[in-house]
Amino acid sequence: MNATYKHCAYIGSSFGAVKGQGGGGVRVLDVSNPAKPRVTTVLRSPAMLLGTWESLKVDPVRGTLAATGVPNPAGIGALTFDIYDIRHDCAHPRLLNRLAGDLTVPSAVLGHEEAFSPESRTYYSMSGFGELTAIDVSNPRKPKVRYANQIGLGNHGASFSTDGRVMYGVLTLPSAGVQILDVSDIQDRKLFPRSVRSAR
Repeated sequence: MNATYKHCAYIGSSFGAVKGQGGGGVRVLDVSNPAKPRVTTVLRSPAMLLGTWESLKVDPVRGTLAATGVPNPAGIGALTFDIYDIRHDCAHPRLLNRLAGDLTVPSAVLGHEEAFSPESRTYYSMSGFGELTAIDVSNPRKPKVRYANQIGLGNHGASFSTDGRVMYGVLTLPSAGVQILDVSDIQDRKLFPRSVRSAR
């Protein structure tokens, strides 16, 4: 599913630059006239160029768009994280964690599918091989990795309790199921959060 915000849609790719797609990056579409959507720009920062797979997410509360780079093979990730302001002009996103040009701060992220916490301060990244990375985006200009560890194979997708302290994830390997995790230490910004564990 592609990300949307106000009258804009954001179209990512699975494998970065693919022949016939006109190069890599995330296409930004103005769909205020649904009969005539038009591309307003292409986002070409590191994560966007690598292919965002299912990591491209909108935070509607603060009006940000974020993604990790997820190249082939899917789920490996490429240690990239980009976050844009879309609240002020959704058709022309502004890169917030820029270093120089479109270069961004590298992050220790292995991504595949991601989710924002309900209060919008944390961006959670999950890889197809069981890694979970929590990125503090309280200051989107200076995102920080708060937690990184293994939580089980095949974690794919997430939703949260309303207070953001419990994460519900879908498991695809070795068998299908639901994983319920206590992420309260991350949300409480504990200096040394305990390992994420099954919620009781």
